[in-house]
Amino acid sequence: MNKIITDYIYRTNFWLNDRSFRYDSIERDFYLKKISRDNDKLIDILTGARRAGKTYILYSMINKLLDNDIDCKKILYLTGDSREVKEFGLKAIIEEYINLMKFNYRIKLFIFIDEVQEIKEWQNDIKFYYDSAFFKFYLTGSTGVILNEKTSKLTGRFIRTNVLPLSFSEYLLFTGKRISSSGTKKNIELFEEYLRTGGYPEYVLKKNEDYLRQIISGSLYRDLLSYYGIRNPAFLGELLNYLVDKICNPVSLLRIKNDLKVDYKTAKFYLKYLQDVFLVYPVYKFGRSYKITKSSNPKYYLNDTGVINLLSMSPSYLP
Repeated sequence: MNKIITDYIYRTNFWLNDRSFRYDSIERDFYLKKISRDNDKLIDILTGARRAGKTYILYSMINKLLDNDIDCKKILYLTGDSREVKEFGLKAIIEEYINLMKFNYRIKLFIFIDEVQEIKEWQNDIKFYYDSAFFKFYLTGSTGVILNEKTSKLTGRFIRTNVLPLSFSEYLLFTGKRISSSGTKKNIELFEEYLRTGGYPEYVLKKNEDYLRQIISGSLYRDLLSYYGIRNPAFLGELLNYLVDKICNPVSLLRIKNDLKVDYKTAKFYLKYLQDVFLVYPVYKFGRSYKITKSSNPKYYLNDTGVINLLSMSPSYLP
């Protein structure tokens, strides 16, 4: 038995020591319903920008299992950026847990792994257990890389759900505010407040601009060296600011190349990165032919209006 792994498991899986433990999380029903399917073992992968709330959706799912009297020993939570998981590997941790609890592969375990992209060879280990055991996996990832280069071995075995910042109805839930029945003016003001604030859950609760800036910085730079080998990280911030200022207009790679004085290949590569970390989304002009539509220059929208309001020098489209 590996004492380091055992200590890590008990330190991070609080319900093993206290069956009454519950995470302090506000349920986002839309996403919770998507991953609350019975009688299938498909891997649920939550993707989306960092700090958009993926971890707390996992917390809510764990709470739900505990509330439904699932044996607490059948729930395992791991974080991909923890030193123990990186040091020993995913399979070693899971095997240690199986031995610790005297389980076998026929037992239905619910295994939650946050920021799975941080773990080396994770897709091989997940595939092994999917094919040979009766385990149910819930994974989160903050970069689109996990759904192309690194999940080819999991084809047909997972369902992806993209987690966005809070919707307006979720914003009301998190802030405890309600739609007024006395008139539309107050409701319009409430919606304008939502547009200014955006939907990053912790920012909605704390209203600290420094925290929002840290979210943006973390989304931009955390995965640079691990996955992309970007040599000019400062250009990412410049490109993001550029897209914020052009948010109501179609943007071409040629325009980025000329306006920001970079070569075409660089513009294309860095723009793809911003999409891979779920900060911007291209929206193409509607047309009858998909091919013709895709050939048009898209508008790029940010994932959150609060980020736009923070970065834009003149967010005139916001109240």
